[in-house]
Amino acid sequence: IRRPPRSTRKESSAASDVFKRQLMEFAKRMAGALEQVVPCKRVGMAVVGLEVPHAHVHLIPINEMHEMSFQTKVKMKEDEMISLAEKIKSKL
Repeated sequence: IRRPPRSTRKESSAASDVFKRQLMEFAKRMAGALEQVVPCKRVGMAVVGLEVPHAHVHLIPINEMHEMSFQTKVKMKEDEMISLAEKIKSKL
């Protein structure tokens, strides 16, 4: 995904719209892969970016709404995280 150049971001809403569309398309593909690998009812999405002009798209496998609160965190060892990443990548 290519972000619009800094000098044109404010000037070109069309470029911004393309970036947002690409970001959401990417998130949709990632969420589909996550759903295939991580047992969950669905993958929740939160887009966050308040401190500076940016956005973070959080894709969170959830079974209940309260799991979107950023309070529930799964702890994994490095080798488990690598294995999970490989499984997700294989579904893309």
